[in-house]
Amino acid sequence: MKAPPRTGADALLDALSGAGCKHLFGLPGTTVAPLLDRLIAHPEIEYVLTKHESVAIAMAEGYARITGTPAFASVYMAVGLANAVSMLYNAHKSRVPLMLLASQQDLALRLGTETVVDGDQLHLVQGIVRYAAEVVRADRLEEHFVRAYKQARGPLVPGPSFLSIPSDVLQEQTSTPPLVLDGFRVPAGVEAPAARWEEAAELLASAERPVIVAGSQVASFDAVADLVALAEAFQLPVSYEYFFNDRLSFPRQHPCCIGQFRAQSPWLAEADVVLALGCRLHHELNVPAQPRLPASARVIQVNSEPEQLALKHPVSLALLADPASCARALHSALLRRLGTEHRGRIDARRGALAEHARITRASLDDRARLGWDSFPSTPWRVVRELDELVDGRARVVVELSSNTNAFYEFSRLSRPDLVHASSGCALGWGLAAAAGMKLADPSLPVIACVGDGAFLFGVQALWTIANYDIPIVIVVFNNGGYYSTRLFTERLGGLTAQTGSYAGGDMPDDPTDCCQIAAGFGVRGERVSDPNGFLPALRRALEAQRPYVIDVPVAREFVAIV
Repeated sequence: MKAPPRTGADALLDALSGAGCKHLFGLPGTTVAPLLDRLIAHPEIEYVLTKHESVAIAMAEGYARITGTPAFASVYMAVGLANAVSMLYNAHKSRVPLMLLASQQDLALRLGTETVVDGDQLHLVQGIVRYAAEVVRADRLEEHFVRAYKQARGPLVPGPSFLSIPSDVLQEQTSTPPLVLDGFRVPAGVEAPAARWEEAAELLASAERPVIVAGSQVASFDAVADLVALAEAFQLPVSYEYFFNDRLSFPRQHPCCIGQFRAQSPWLAEADVVLALGCRLHHELNVPAQPRLPASARVIQVNSEPEQLALKHPVSLALLADPASCARALHSALLRRLGTEHRGRIDARRGALAEHARITRASLDDRARLGWDSFPSTPWRVVRELDELVDGRARVVVELSSNTNAFYEFSRLSRPDLVHASSGCALGWGLAAAAGMKLADPSLPVIACVGDGAFLFGVQALWTIANYDIPIVIVVFNNGGYYSTRLFTERLGGLTAQTGSYAGGDMPDDPTDCCQIAAGFGVRGERVSDPNGFLPALRRALEAQRPYVIDVPVAREFVAIV
């Protein structure tokens, strides 16, 4: 018996429902109409309207980070897709599972006709999605959906996937029965053979000066607690992935933490064994002045991405595995090897790490007091006060550019799994991503810490935040210009450094008022006007349980890494 006929739009919505889709983030257009019309028959899926395609993608990304499963976005063809690409790039860099569905011009109209809107959509997303296809038959739509869903989810490397769906395919009838997605799910994660863990444990056990470099995969695989247990048991120094990371992987003020991964760290320079756990060892912004790893160190690299293994630096042992299984397996294997000679080295490391933690805390406390009562406020005072009020009790989204180091250095980060940033460089991500996270999990407060440039790039998100009453707090670190770009320009030693002039956005008299902009969208806000104003403003914002913007003038200070 044949199944009753459905349209392509019905098939797509059945597939979305079967995949657990509760929110479809999007911005409609004429060729999306067949999908929107049939969406009325699916009350289990809420269409979340945005005012720019980049907002839809960033909200979907934030949502997927919390659920751990692919989120879904729908955009208009060609020009709409082009608007979405920057945030799609961010999702690609951060390995976040999402599916982007773009409408396309009718197939019949595209044959030999110059249409008003049209384009090669697969070419637009080339290189930044894990799966891309244009569906030309309604009876193949769910097949492509399943393939795209599987690739977005992983199981090893998650990321965005893409389907281009012509409008007439959405209206075409098909008699194929709905696919049941459960039969196509593949478990995430992979474990290396037990013998390889024994080999890795032997290398670590014999090391005099071991160091762990922990990356975003540790948080993505919910392995922070496993890593902390491993580090504490054997007093292993832990450095977290360098600057352009998307997840933090270790508590900043834990005694075993030695700060951000950098070649200048004496811990790393003197290491004889390095365990690179779920990190990108060679994720560079500029050509590094020196190798990230000492040439003499034996490297154990554990990664769920095959292409990251032994990418640029020779390794003693390369293991395709997820960080959670690694931390647990190494913990057990090292315990079996624990002898008197090992305990002596562990005690020595415990003393050295305790002294390092004491010196680092004292140094940070001294630096935090510098300019404490000045105004505009120092970025580290804003970070310290934010940390004092919400550390471990709120999700924090970071899009701070020149103030990123201030955030990482002066926060305790006792719950690093609650901190999110983007590995991509496309500005305008933070506001929408924070809103997506709040929709996915309303139980925790969400605070978006953004620069004034990032706020203006992502300002369209305020419309959705206001109209759906998504109660996030937005803290704008406002230094009145693109200061990070100026810093890099000055380091060239050219005319900018010689004259003090900067031709790229140095606006000391910038009249922009972020709170008035927010008010235009119906979002409450306040501008801090003295050095003691931020902490009470943050309390008011959290108590309001409504969307809230705090505009904080901050000094143009760049924080070096300790």
